[in-house]
Amino acid sequence: MGETAPEGRLLMSDQKLRHAAFFEAVASAEQDSPDWRAATAGMVTLRLVDAWLENGEISKDGWSVRHVRSAIDEMPEGSSTRSLLLSVVSGVKGSKADISALMKPLMAFAQALEFEAKWPLAADVYQTILAHTHPFEHGEDT
Repeated sequence: MGETAPEGRLLMSDQKLRHAAFFEAVASAEQDSPDWRAATAGMVTLRLVDAWLENGEISKDGWSVRHVRSAIDEMPEGSSTRSLLLSVVSGVKGSKADISALMKPLMAFAQALEFEAKWPLAADVYQTILAHTHPFEHGEDT
């Protein structure tokens, strides 16, 4: 499981590359293809989420909302995940750092990736949610 890390950190606590599935998807797709653009947009969105949740704010020189939106805007208009990624970014921009603000759009993004049979990418998104969720704070009240 990942640990709280300084901004820009790419490795998890067990020395695995964070969001490796997205890096692999970017590397295996033809540059500027729809798959390449979608994987790039997903990767930078998740890196923005990590930075926001771990630092409590978005730094001016790190993964800015403007840069992430630009990557999402490069996705094809009809992409099933484009609007979901925009919802994630809106959640980051519009509230204090709390995974609860992003739970629904991140889950929807992961499910959309499942529907597209992009299992490693969906698993990465679920891992991101789990890495930032604390059961005592985010569990259901019974």
